Amino acid sequence: MARESVRRGAGQCQAFWAEGDLDDSVISLLSDTSALSLKSLRLISCNSICDTSLALTITKFTLLEELEVSNYLMDFSKTCAAAGKACPLLKRLRLSSGRFEDCRVSGDVEAAAIGTTMPELRSLQLFAKRISNGGLAAILDGCPLLESLDIRHCFNIVMNDELHARCSRVHTLRRPHDSGGPRIFGKINLAHV
Repeated sequence: MARESVRRGAGQCQAFWAEGDLDDSVISLLSDTSALSLKSLRLISCNSICDTSLALTITKFTLLEELEVSNYLMDFSKTCAAAGKACPLLKRLRLSSGRFEDCRVSGDVEAAAIGTTMPELRSLQLFAKRISNGGLAAILDGCPLLESLDIRHCFNIVMNDELHARCSRVHTLRRPHDSGGPRIFGKINLAHV
């Protein structure tokens, strides 16, 4: 069904969202047919897709503005690096693990890729990832336009005074232990309240 949807899009597909049983061949077909029109790619629980092949394919989506890779058990650092270099319009990135990751192990490879290749990023969600304070600092340094940051269940991050101060420029922040709505920093425009 996914292959047929891509074919029927006739090269005009601007958003492709998939959940479940999807493999690399569908993403490859999408890149062959709609590479110059795709703006949003969301892959949720598509466990047959691997980081290496997605990293190769994503370089064709130069107009991509939104990327989501959610509910996976692996890291997608190669995909993050490739997307950051090939997709200059990328504004929103969502990465989440399929389960809560072991907090004793640090995993800042994705964070380093984001911080070094995505300076135009406005919205970032890293849910249940193993990043540390150092990885978050790399993101904050490399993504100066970040407006929304969701790091819920990233339990390797310890929100100390220094990190709180660094995050104060981010308008909407969801911290590692947050469960409710986002916390808003900055000025409130009373005309919109």
